[in-house]
Amino acid sequence: MGQLLSESARFSIWFGSDAKKKATSPKHLGMLSLTTIRQLQHVYDAWTSYISAYEASGGKVEAFAVEEDSLRRALREAISSISEARRSFEGGGQ
Repeated sequence: MGQLLSESARFSIWFGSDAKKKATSPKHLGMLSLTTIRQLQHVYDAWTSYISAYEASGGKVEAFAVEEDSLRRALREAISSISEARRSFEGGGQ
């Protein structure tokens, strides 16, 4: 979770300073801004599924392993996607 917060913060700082200056169009800037929103929504959805499964199981680990794996995967994918969006734009690739 800490990595996601850090990457999201880096993206926000970068977006507010560099991306707004270098974007090729308002549409491109809008697409970039949706990157974190979509990824954070995906993590939130995985989190709510995890919490629901945990509560329904009474804390029995094996009962919510699928949801835990999904949450971990959502976190990794979000970190990667947010980082890649920033890096590809900084490197000129779009």
